[in-house]
Amino acid sequence: MNLNQKGFVYILSNKEYLGKYKIGKTKDNPVIRAKSLTKQTAAIGEFKVEWSKEIPDMNIAESILHYKFRKYHYEKEFFEFDLEEIKNLAAKILDDFFIEEFKEERLVEARSKAKKILKQLKEME
Repeated sequence: MNLNQKGFVYILSNKEYLGKYKIGKTKDNPVIRAKSLTKQTAAIGEFKVEWSKEIPDMNIAESILHYKFRKYHYEKEFFEFDLEEIKNLAAKILDDFFIEEFKEERLVEARSKAKKILKQLKEME
């Protein structure tokens, strides 16, 4: 996993997958990513951006969200949950993490701490 890769995390919907949402990451604008997924030959229906957030490290952010929402996991990067509740919770989780941990002067320290946190979270499973 490349650390400190600025980008976006997002939640996408697709009316063909009612109640199921894709949580992912992209370096590009999430709308471009949604269009790209829609154009894939295996995709059914159109993907729509429901929520996105620009973030200092999209890899860490996506991992944190996937872990925090694991009880809602459906398959692959799809989760089954109440959209409004998860949008608010995702924003709070990431704001809390990145505001405290990713100040420019402490970036190296934050990277190390993020790795340790993810390792500890996985060990708790």
